[in-house]
Amino acid sequence: MMTQSVLYFLQTEGNKIIRLDLQDFSQTVIMGPVPGMLDGIVADTENRVIYWTNMGDAPFTKKDGAVGRCGLRGENPQLLIPPGIFMTGKQLFLHHSRQELYWCDREGGAVMRCTTKGENIQTIVSRRSAGSTVADIADQCVGIAVDTFNNDLYWTQKGASKGGQGRIFRLSLDKFSDGNEMNEADMSVLLSGLPEPIDLSLDLQNGRLYWTDRGAPPDGNSLNVADFNESGLHNYRVIARGFREAIGLAMNTDDDLAYVADLSGCIYKVNLSDGRKKVIYQQGAITGIALARA
Repeated sequence: MMTQSVLYFLQTEGNKIIRLDLQDFSQTVIMGPVPGMLDGIVADTENRVIYWTNMGDAPFTKKDGAVGRCGLRGENPQLLIPPGIFMTGKQLFLHHSRQELYWCDREGGAVMRCTTKGENIQTIVSRRSAGSTVADIADQCVGIAVDTFNNDLYWTQKGASKGGQGRIFRLSLDKFSDGNEMNEADMSVLLSGLPEPIDLSLDLQNGRLYWTDRGAPPDGNSLNVADFNESGLHNYRVIARGFREAIGLAMNTDDDLAYVADLSGCIYKVNLSDGRKKVIYQQGAITGIALARA
């Protein structure tokens, strides 16, 4: 049972990091405003650090994305990866035992990683065609998760807005070697024809993959789940519908709960067993969220 939990989330109105106490729902702005547009966030409470990605400035066609960090109260902010390396930082994943960060570069059509010190920056997947400045919209990478038990990488490619072209991919990180990007033969498409999948979260204990989707109804703007094993994804189902451009996702499977954020500025608490949802916060527009112990 998780107690004294907090959500850290990214509000695009003012481009801020906010801490929300889940007991009394008090909120504290711990950082911001900052330039660009914040998108992905993870919290490492053991080391008392928050990491985030920045998409840079619209229309997101320059290499002005970034990865940063600060303390849990916003202290000592710094850029781990400054602008100039990649284009558009999206969902972020922390591999705690390895102290590695993984993220998607949407317009760059890439999946990348580095150490939590910002060192050894690597491109694992590149979907952008040779000679192109921006990846084709079908090849733009958004959500990311790592199966730390099996060393597998999962990511989403959402496709065109409301286009029904979304896909979820998987590859084995055991096959990745420094300096050698993975090729098409190394990747598996686990699901295709999805409305518009965005952020991912793995429940390794129960063998489930959860994701948000901001696509068109009836199955878009939803929270979804599928069972996973070595052969792929199975028993895909929609848990809850009716979000408004669903983006951020944080899981508390011990208490049978998910937290979903959308661009209407709402954070919802969702009961996983029956899909009931309740708005616990509303203001601005929200992208990434992370659940942590206070």
